[in-house]
Amino acid sequence: MGKRGRVRLFFLLLAAVAAGWLVREARVLREPAALTVPACDIAVDCRRVLLATSEQLQSIVDRPDLAAWYGPYILDHAGQGFRGLWNITPGDTVTVAARPYRCRFVITGWSDCGIRPKSGPLPAAALYLCTCVPGGREYEIYIVGLEPV
Repeated sequence: MGKRGRVRLFFLLLAAVAAGWLVREARVLREPAALTVPACDIAVDCRRVLLATSEQLQSIVDRPDLAAWYGPYILDHAGQGFRGLWNITPGDTVTVAARPYRCRFVITGWSDCGIRPKSGPLPAAALYLCTCVPGGREYEIYIVGLEPV
């Protein structure tokens, strides 16, 4: 096999690997991921979203049985799947997609222009659980930072 044949074979193999990865990712996106917070008696399924508008995310979190997982953010209503999330404390365990995490911090912030804390930069975390503050102002949210265990 000449150089041209090896290059062609390389690109065919690369395309096959990429196609397999895309099929796997599509399957992962279709299957909800379980999220549990034992300390708050929370158990909800999360629908992963790659690209979404505010309306698409809202349509997911409006379903009583689903939270939206968009990038590092998992969002749901405080009156539905995330009822009681405000009771979480640093050190509590959280399981997301069968992976253990620990609550690193709980702060309040806003969701009107993305997810942002009330003051300063958003602290670093692997994942963020976000829900509205019951009785709070419009767009006021709790932001729970999670780190892998």
